[in-house]
Amino acid sequence: MRKAIFALLVMCFITVSAHAQLIDKGVIMAGGSLEFTSQKGNEVFTVNPTLGYFFADNAAFGVSLTYSSISKFDQFYIGPFARYYTNFGLFGHGGVQFAHIKDAEKENNFDFLLGLGYAAFLNDNVALEPLFTVHFLDGDTYTRLGISLQVYFGR
Repeated sequence: MRKAIFALLVMCFITVSAHAQLIDKGVIMAGGSLEFTSQKGNEVFTVNPTLGYFFADNAAFGVSLTYSSISKFDQFYIGPFARYYTNFGLFGHGGVQFAHIKDAEKENNFDFLLGLGYAAFLNDNVALEPLFTVHFLDGDTYTRLGISLQVYFGR
């Protein structure tokens, strides 16, 4: 039974991936994510809008803005990113963000990030995008797994 379910999931993944994922030059991507978590009195609220432009087929540059409130710290991030999509929906993501963490020991810093994601198109213009990123901030390395909703205008 497990093999049958696994085979069905693989077939569904292949079917979704087989849908042409090519994103043409000139397409505008807009979207972002929201996050709220609470654990042992620490509440985290994050909003992350993004805006990108495809300067070539499957290749985009954009800007990301992030605000996070973590207990007593307010964090602001802004910076450019680049993405390259394959025809199967996988994409590489890289960027650098200027980080300002209010009331932290070191308030200003740069966050370098590399990631791998997947654009699961719900229709021709809207995609859910899980994205795994590795961040390099102030000598520390951390990972994040998030999901965003993106709208592709002109696709």
